[in-house]
Amino acid sequence: MTLYIYGAGGHGKVVFHTFISMGKTITAFLDDKLTHEQRCGLPILAPADIQSSAPYTIHFAIGNNRIRHALQTAWQQRGISAATAIHPRATCYPSTTIGTGSLLTAGSITGPDAVIGAGCILNHNSVVEHDTLIGDFCHIAQCAVLGGGVRLGTQCLVGTGAVILPYLTIGNHVTIAAGATVTHDLPDNSTFPPPM
Repeated sequence: MTLYIYGAGGHGKVVFHTFISMGKTITAFLDDKLTHEQRCGLPILAPADIQSSAPYTIHFAIGNNRIRHALQTAWQQRGISAATAIHPRATCYPSTTIGTGSLLTAGSITGPDAVIGAGCILNHNSVVEHDTLIGDFCHIAQCAVLGGGVRLGTQCLVGTGAVILPYLTIGNHVTIAAGATVTHDLPDNSTFPPPM
């Protein structure tokens, strides 16, 4: 089936190389802002250019959780499935569950019985330990670590190198700063550490 990558920025390049490592063929990039003619040797098309060419799948290579959620949801409502990308050098235990449209990059680790929601990004060298539940459309940045049994709500951003200690509950739409260590539960719509 034809495969497109929606988002021709830097994150799109990571997704492209992940799919290539999986042995997949990508037809083109899609982007709302046509600032280049090509990315990684592929054409960049406007989304409207492909609407009548189904069947196809799309991976939504957008770093912003809210925008990625809106795009993936809208296209799925049109009957277009979201492609999941798991790099061959990502470590996934057999009992891990990965949601539709998620990206697991090289070096990412998901422990036994971890559940990764739809449209999530597990960036390079991130660790999601055993029995952790990650809600839909979260972004776990490079080298972030979620201890065992963590509950992470929807559309959260866990910054580069951040650590969430085991068995904590993090609400929806939470932003955790790069390098932060979370030692207690966090409510919905919060930022940690809090802005000064």
